Amino acid sequence: MKPGVQTSEFILAVVTLVCLTVLVALDKIDGTVFGTLLTTVTGAYSLSRGVAKINPPKAPDASGPVD
Repeated sequence: MKPGVQTSEFILAVVTLVCLTVLVALDKIDGTVFGTLLTTVTGAYSLSRGVAKINPPKAPDASGPVD
């Protein structure tokens, strides 16, 4: 299993958070909306990592038939 920082979920979460921070800095969204979206993105990332750890991808079986 890949470490969390090497997953597409992590990259997507970081890009989203950077975009939200830029929007707040430019006064396009207010702090309440930022806080809500920040919590949502962080929660979604945590859930996706939890699901990945519960059901890790299976490695090919080394004892299977050889061609």
